[in-house]
Amino acid sequence: MSRESVLSLVNNAALLLALALLYQILPLRKKGSPVLQQLLTGSLIGGISIVIMLTPWQFTSGVIFDTRSVLLSLSGLYFGFLPTLMAALIASLFRLYLGGPGAFTGVGSIVISAALGYLWRASLRKNQRSNPHGYELYAFGWVVHLAILVWFLTLPAGLAIPAIRAVSLPFLIIYPFATLLLGLLFNLSDERVRMEQALTEKEALFSAAFHTTPLPMTISRLKDGIILDVNRSFCEYFGLSPQEIIGRSFLEIERGMDAEVFQDISQKIQYQGEIENFPLQVRLKNGEMRQMLYSAVTITIQNEPCLINVGTDVTDLIEKQNALEQRLKELQVLNGVALATVKATNEDELISQVTQILSTELYREHCGILLLDRDAGLLRPHPSYFVNPPHSISSLPLGKGGAGQAIQRGVAILVSDPQTKAEDYVLTSVSRSLLAVPIQIGTEMFGVVNIESRRTHAFTEADQQLLSTIADQLAGAIERLHAQQREAHQRRIAEALASTAIAINSHLDLESVFKQLLHNVRRVIPCDAANITLLDGDETRVVYLEGYETYGDPGWTLNSRLNLSATPNYQEMIRTKAPLLISDTHASPFWRVFREGEWIASYLAAPICVEGEVIGFLNLDHHQAHFFTSEHAQILGAFAEHAAIAIRNARLFDELKRRLNELEAINRVSLALRAAHTPEQLLPLLLDEALQLFQTPCGAIWLVDKDQQRVRRIIARGWMNENGVVELSIGEGLAGSVVEQGKPQYFGDSIATASTPSNLKTTFPPGWGGVCFPIASTTEVIGCLCVGLPSPRSLSEQDGRILSTLAEIAAIALQRAQLLADLQHETERLASLREIDYAISVNTEFYPMAEVILRQTRQHLGLDAVQIWEFEPNLARLELVVAQGLRKNPPVKNVYQLGEGLAGTVALTLHPLTISDLQQWSAVNSTVDCQHYLEEGFLAYIGLPILVKGRLGGVIELCQRSPLTSLTAQDPQWLSFAKTIASQTALAMENAHLFRDLNNTLMELSLSYDETLEGWAKALELRDRETAGHSDRVTEWTLNLALALGVEKDQLIHIRRGAILHDIGKIGVPDTILLKEGPLTPQEWQIIRQHPVFAYELLRHIRFLQPALDIPYCHHEKWDGSGYPRGLKGEEIPLAARIFAVVDVWDALTSDRPYRKAWSQAEAREYLRSQAGKHFDPRVVAAFLQLLEQQSSASSTP
Repeated sequence: MSRESVLSLVNNAALLLALALLYQILPLRKKGSPVLQQLLTGSLIGGISIVIMLTPWQFTSGVIFDTRSVLLSLSGLYFGFLPTLMAALIASLFRLYLGGPGAFTGVGSIVISAALGYLWRASLRKNQRSNPHGYELYAFGWVVHLAILVWFLTLPAGLAIPAIRAVSLPFLIIYPFATLLLGLLFNLSDERVRMEQALTEKEALFSAAFHTTPLPMTISRLKDGIILDVNRSFCEYFGLSPQEIIGRSFLEIERGMDAEVFQDISQKIQYQGEIENFPLQVRLKNGEMRQMLYSAVTITIQNEPCLINVGTDVTDLIEKQNALEQRLKELQVLNGVALATVKATNEDELISQVTQILSTELYREHCGILLLDRDAGLLRPHPSYFVNPPHSISSLPLGKGGAGQAIQRGVAILVSDPQTKAEDYVLTSVSRSLLAVPIQIGTEMFGVVNIESRRTHAFTEADQQLLSTIADQLAGAIERLHAQQREAHQRRIAEALASTAIAINSHLDLESVFKQLLHNVRRVIPCDAANITLLDGDETRVVYLEGYETYGDPGWTLNSRLNLSATPNYQEMIRTKAPLLISDTHASPFWRVFREGEWIASYLAAPICVEGEVIGFLNLDHHQAHFFTSEHAQILGAFAEHAAIAIRNARLFDELKRRLNELEAINRVSLALRAAHTPEQLLPLLLDEALQLFQTPCGAIWLVDKDQQRVRRIIARGWMNENGVVELSIGEGLAGSVVEQGKPQYFGDSIATASTPSNLKTTFPPGWGGVCFPIASTTEVIGCLCVGLPSPRSLSEQDGRILSTLAEIAAIALQRAQLLADLQHETERLASLREIDYAISVNTEFYPMAEVILRQTRQHLGLDAVQIWEFEPNLARLELVVAQGLRKNPPVKNVYQLGEGLAGTVALTLHPLTISDLQQWSAVNSTVDCQHYLEEGFLAYIGLPILVKGRLGGVIELCQRSPLTSLTAQDPQWLSFAKTIASQTALAMENAHLFRDLNNTLMELSLSYDETLEGWAKALELRDRETAGHSDRVTEWTLNLALALGVEKDQLIHIRRGAILHDIGKIGVPDTILLKEGPLTPQEWQIIRQHPVFAYELLRHIRFLQPALDIPYCHHEKWDGSGYPRGLKGEEIPLAARIFAVVDVWDALTSDRPYRKAWSQAEAREYLRSQAGKHFDPRVVAAFLQLLEQQSSASSTP
């Protein structure tokens, strides 16, 4: 390259740099730049391109090279459409002006460069990017200049290839690199512009936030604190103008701030670079002190460290917080006081706890409670009164000081004004504030809550309200304690009285009662000694005493017997029947002083009255005169009443004990009988309890046998079990007589009644007597209870009542046992009937029903054998269905004609036949054959006709090898249940007959349907000239193939009917088409293919043929979907239709037809294989071929 060319490249590079400078100077990249500005920019770029073209290097005459391609491509990439268009237009005109053989190629290079630059720009904008990356710039330059090199082929012949060789190196290496460098300069310029815009926006945002925030803010220099800027909130907060603030430090503005605090803040900022929520107290211009939280963070402004200072006023928040804390503390105090009032057990404990709470939580200088002493007219400090520092507090006269005035006037006194002479109100000379609140219980003043402080204005109305609440709580709690003390005193009295009452009810001897009585009296009435004295004619006798060991002589007091005439105190109480209180025995006319009682100065006594008569006295003595009160007298009177009750109870004790023993015995018998459920269980218990009650070893219980009209001994003890008499006729002997008359009878050595047979008189052993009581229900006598007693014991009237009660209990227990047994029988029979009903509901044949009926009949009727015969109306005879309990199995005879044998007789008469003695009955009725019944050993027989809706259905025979009374005597419902069994048997027989008839009818109907369908199929074969037997063959093959494929058996009937009716739709095809011998036209084929639809329309309205529609409707569908009428495909085709399609084609192929001979089976098999997956379901084809193989193997087996 020549020197001129190198200079040209340098000039070109300088001009490109000029373009970069132009890009930075002119704001040409803003969206929506003015059109004039864009045209100006384009003109400048065009001018630069002209200058570039004026300094080119020349390859040959008229062919020049320069860097205008770099210039114009970057113009399109960075400057946009209009400037690039303008620049390209100017450059193109100038290149045309220069002329030469390469003018046209030069203009094309200009257009290509500009166009590629703009298109690359559009691609970036589409991807939402503004500037390309470095590698993209290099690739862009390479693409542009590669395109230009290709364009150079348009140069005149002979110039193109040399020119490309000459410039390919700079075009593909230098020019892309120049594009990269210049593009990077443009990118840096854009980035700097964006950063400047972002900084400007942030500065604007910060300025807006700084000046509009409600928080006071300043910007100050870090080194000296001089304020550089201030916001409106700061000026308004401090009441200063910006001119008064800017240029001064905060210490100059806020002179009230401590310099040490400011120094501390500065050090923290120096070390940490920031400070957050530092508490400050500032003084405003109006002198008001405010609390503020100060925060600051360092920033750099013009390379100088500065601070952004922010203040947050928290004065109101702190005041609210303090108020909240004070309120919380007050609530805690109230809660503590409330807990103290609940837990305290006495006044001193309560006052001490409240004082401690107040002094600990709120009033730590001086607080306490002054108590009112009415008698002295003083307010006395409680021992818990608190003063800090501690010193004694004197009592205060009423009306003096704040506390004295508060209790005198009944209102709170608050002294907080420094102008008031506090010394006239407070208890300590150093106090300057006082609050005294009276404590009032009901209408009475109790004391004062008093608090003081050395500070003025220490207490407010809130404190007054708080103390008033506490005073009310104290008043309520103290009133409650007083009530509790009164209640406790009354409770002690009540407990003593109750304890005395319990002692009276729990102790059986008077000494124990008197001991507990005096102990309880001395608990509630303090005394030195006490005694209980009872009247014994005209004399008194001390029966119990306490306390005379210290005073007096216990021995003398206990043994002394005083005459009533010598005891005026007792005489007065006998007269008044009221307590006597002698406050001073030495001055009372009702007291006789005696040597052993000289120590008694005060006396209290109460008379003990039983049924209005004084029988004794309760005496209390004390050595101190005037000790006892009228209240004591009332209390002692109550205890005297308890003493009277104790004495009266003692008199009734023996009678009560005897009655209790009787009731316990009866209760014991009742409890024992509750656990017994049968006579065998309860009668021994009853007899044993009765014998234990009367302490005798001999007794017996007899029960009536209604059927035999006799009395049987059920249980006996002693000689009554050994005398050998176990059964009597009613009216015979003692037990029979009691049962007959229904009255108790006594027996013994001298009581041998005329009704007693002579052979029974000797059964009563000598030295024994007793009684026999009837056991009777509400309607009849069912037995008797006999008890024997050895002489000389006899039965009192009370003993008779006990035995009568035991007999009644026995009657109730026996009746209950009988009812329970009846209930159990009924329950079992209901369960039996339910099982029979279930058997009838789940079975359709009569035989299994009959087996269940026989099993339940034998089980619940206790029979030896049961037989059920069924009437066969066509043969007019009875046939044995089932029998149980026979010794000969099978039975000798299992068929009877009407009127033959016992069963035939019952069937003929349609009436039950009951035979109690079969042997005797057979002898009388010799015409009736009973021989095999007698051979079975049957003694009793019952035959019941089974009537089904009034007609004979059969006979049920109940046979027993023992007397029938053994079953019916104990169960009145036995025969009724047997008839119920017969009714159930009739129902079972009816259900079986109905099901059998219905089943036969259904089979006949189904057979008629199938014969009709087969007739239709034969008619179709005749009409369609089908091969004879086609319908039968395809039906049989279809069923066999369906079974091989696992089709449910209940579906085979529908498949069979569908196969028979597979071409029923051809009824709707005209004979002219159906029987046409030549080929069919397309229209005729269309009609032929409608026959499945005709079949569907014909059969879908016949309900029982609806499940069979699959074959008539779908057997011409094909596996690949090419079939008709609906074009179903694959498993959309019903399985039955897929099966039939294979069978139908097989039969058609292997049968002779008028138009062709039958195919061989091998050919037909090969055809089926070829159509598997097309016409047929491959699985069905495989199953059918396997079925054919099995059939071939079976037919070839000899």
